[in-house]
Amino acid sequence: MIKLITFAAAHIDLLDLTEEEMARHGMGTDFKSLGDFLEKTSWAAFTCIHDGRVVGIGGVRAKSEKVAYGWTLPNKYFKQTGIAGIRLVYRWLDAAQEQQFHRIETYNLETAELHHRWCEMLGFTSEGPMRYYDDQGRTYIRYARIRGGLHGS
Repeated sequence: MIKLITFAAAHIDLLDLTEEEMARHGMGTDFKSLGDFLEKTSWAAFTCIHDGRVVGIGGVRAKSEKVAYGWTLPNKYFKQTGIAGIRLVYRWLDAAQEQQFHRIETYNLETAELHHRWCEMLGFTSEGPMRYYDDQGRTYIRYARIRGGLHGS
């Protein structure tokens, strides 16, 4: 069985991620501080549970009244949820957009091909590169999900 519950900071420890995996996601290695930050700053956030195991977390943080930054952190077990997991997160994003936001955007490292596919499966469209975006001079790809499919209008 797969379900979404309200995210709590303690859930990040249940993701069973190594420090290397967290660093690869660009999220640092201080799990407690990260969990606290996400819990306090997110407009809404979820924890995805499959067969009793935490397989991912995600949410949205308001950037303005109608624009949000979307974030997700699936672990290696999320793929066991198959299309049902993707549909559940997709519907959660739909609900967030219906309630508040006309635009949800996110950014991925240019080299993170798996992350790009994940965004596309969740209904995001690439808006192109953001060159030298971080302190290390790395390029990111920005994605946006527009309510009602109005991307580019």
